[in-house]
Amino acid sequence: MKRMLITAAVLLTAVALMLSAGCAKDKKTTPETSDGTTAEAAISSTSSEKMTLPSNISGTEIKRGEKYDIPLDEAVKQMRECSKGFTEYVDSGMAILDTGEYMEQDGIRYNIYALGTSSEDSFVREINVCFNHLDRVVYEYDAISDLWTLLP
Repeated sequence: MKRMLITAAVLLTAVALMLSAGCAKDKKTTPETSDGTTAEAAISSTSSEKMTLPSNISGTEIKRGEKYDIPLDEAVKQMRECSKGFTEYVDSGMAILDTGEYMEQDGIRYNIYALGTSSEDSFVREINVCFNHLDRVVYEYDAISDLWTLLP
């Protein structure tokens, strides 16, 4: 049991390092509208046609920096409404952390949230999900394939 916990800790550390390495890659800037959303997001929210989103997204697009903001509790509420998988994670007792990171796909920004276990003085990041409140789609990060896959 102890060996499994150590292996899990090493794996989580490796994932965190991979994520931070991805964060340092070339940073694109996207113009923002007056309400803080990206211009592309504002356009997509006013469009009458539904965007077709890929079922997986390359994990190398992770960035740090300014993002559109919705309160964490509102994001969690929306993710629970549109993803049964996310709801199952939260209902199983996983804590949620807003990482302050985001990734872009086709000009759309997805906030990155960590799901994990939380104690008084630490948070263990176990699963990464990303979410865009306009498209209402939740992706889960797969560190092995370096892809964000749709979380049903």
